[in-house]
Amino acid sequence: MSRQYHPQGRYGHVAVGYRDMVFVWGGRTKKYSDSDRSKLASTLDRFDLRTERWERVDAKGTAPSGLIHCACASEGPLVFLYGGGDGETDYDTLHRLNLDELAWTKMPDVGPGNGGAGSYSPGRKNGARMVLWRKKQLVLFGGYGDLPAPTQPRAAIDDVPSRGLNNDLHIYSISEDGKGTHVASVYTKSAFGNNPMYM
Repeated sequence: MSRQYHPQGRYGHVAVGYRDMVFVWGGRTKKYSDSDRSKLASTLDRFDLRTERWERVDAKGTAPSGLIHCACASEGPLVFLYGGGDGETDYDTLHRLNLDELAWTKMPDVGPGNGGAGSYSPGRKNGARMVLWRKKQLVLFGGYGDLPAPTQPRAAIDDVPSRGLNNDLHIYSISEDGKGTHVASVYTKSAFGNNPMYM
């Protein structure tokens, strides 16, 4: 009898549930002090809750490289991943995984010129949190990484010149055809305090 497949132990990964399955992607498979990128998982694994079996899934398309601490939001078969890091560099890319089609898509880059007037990239960051709101908008909050540019209104700035903890909030609209348009940056001086929010 052959041994059942089991994914490696890891942390900093993403896990989402869909139908009777749990999908796991990314994360670090060795201790944090080990900066070797080969210790970052880039596989997509699936656990079937009915059969209680794991399997590795071969998804088509442009998947992100192995990362830790990505922001993740999902609804139904659609999973969105933003940012994350590899222990040395943080990233500002947005990817979509369609679990029905088992297909990855790299979403369009955001920022001035890509999202229209008043659009700002959330910047390179890891550890941010994200939700999918009304099936049409990704709302991204916080994380550690690039700080908002000084020209952005109401940007939250700490004592680190260019990198640090963020309390900025970004809204990324998802169109019917799956293309993204970054429409607004929302800032608060203290997380959801009495300060006005700008959209």
